[in-house]
Amino acid sequence: MAGIGLGIFVVLCLIISQDKLIDMLSDTDSEPAVILLEKCLGSGPDKCNDVLFTGGPEEPSANVVFFGGDVQTVPQIGHELNKFGALEQLNAILRSAVTRVRYVRPRCLAHLHVPLCLVGFSKGCSVLMQLLYELAHCAQFSKSSSQNPASSNPTRSTQELISKLDSMYWLDGGHSGKDAQWPTETTILSRLDPCRSPKMFIHGTPYQLMDSRRPWKSRDYNRSLELLRQYGLPHKHEILTSVLNDSVSNEPTLESHFALLKCFPIEGAER
Repeated sequence: MAGIGLGIFVVLCLIISQDKLIDMLSDTDSEPAVILLEKCLGSGPDKCNDVLFTGGPEEPSANVVFFGGDVQTVPQIGHELNKFGALEQLNAILRSAVTRVRYVRPRCLAHLHVPLCLVGFSKGCSVLMQLLYELAHCAQFSKSSSQNPASSNPTRSTQELISKLDSMYWLDGGHSGKDAQWPTETTILSRLDPCRSPKMFIHGTPYQLMDSRRPWKSRDYNRSLELLRQYGLPHKHEILTSVLNDSVSNEPTLESHFALLKCFPIEGAER
């Protein structure tokens, strides 16, 4: 990814667990390619996250925020939707991280004034689902905002951040439960305005979507796509078979799950 002008923030709940992700972010510059920013302050004194950052001295064309898989602990949708808890937390964490980057690595040009791209991998897609549901209740993204001027919004600072939200990437979403694998709440998705909603890019692999032992995963995936089409929300989707050992595999293997991290396309970025 080096040289394409992206500021990449990896938001961690515990520690990074995907070595392949670090390989993907690394480059050969003399300065460290990845900076670990510990305990970035969130929306409250007890809400801190570690963040990995990589970037360079060039003006970024976009900021990419990555939510990993097994490092996320999301037993259920975590906040009342009208309180925008996840949006406020994301805003606070990123602003704290940018301030820290400027201090520890002044040559890195980090700021939040460029398009924002959110990427969730595996269980990390649970975070995207919470954010999407909160956006549906945000007047800036809701169809009902013009009819309901009393529609609530996050703080002005958080509104500035989400005004830059351009796209969301769902990479092989899934977790150990049997419900809420993908966004399928009709009463919530129906509120999103197709003209304002972020573009959604949905990439799956046989690991999550072709496992006969876990049919609910493909069920929710297909239901989610059906609703996105029904409500005219901008999206693209693809099931990527993994290329392992020079052969194409449709087997639901863990290798195909992690191989997606190296081959999924970011729209507008040359790989």
